[in-house]
Amino acid sequence: MAVANQLIADLLFSEEPLFGGTGSYMEKQKKRLQAGEVRIEDVRADTEQRVKNGAISYRPTLLGGCTKVGRCDSFLLGDYTECLTCEGAIIKRSNLDAAIEDATEELCNYPENSGEYQIVRGDIERLTAYKARLIDTVELSL
Repeated sequence: MAVANQLIADLLFSEEPLFGGTGSYMEKQKKRLQAGEVRIEDVRADTEQRVKNGAISYRPTLLGGCTKVGRCDSFLLGDYTECLTCEGAIIKRSNLDAAIEDATEELCNYPENSGEYQIVRGDIERLTAYKARLIDTVELSL
């Protein structure tokens, strides 16, 4: 059950807040664990069973992680901004910040009127809009 163990280690024991479809669910589970509402043994057993039944999977991604079962065409094509609206997404602020920084640096490599420039600029706009709408808003309410 390496997948279940990696999922639990990477997410439930991480201090970093999680966002995205699955990320927000995992964040709620972390709070339930910290409050003593559930035991780690129960969460581990449930996670192992869900992995075994094929209900969830886990793989690290550029923005954090993904629990989608099966093939992801967006991931294969390198369109990581599709993760922002995916139910299986686990988004970490540090990964999002790094992606924005990397894309901003990459933008300097292209002429403004090129297709590459337009694509990367669109990625930056989607990433920063997500951050402003969800992550920065949540942090303000804490």
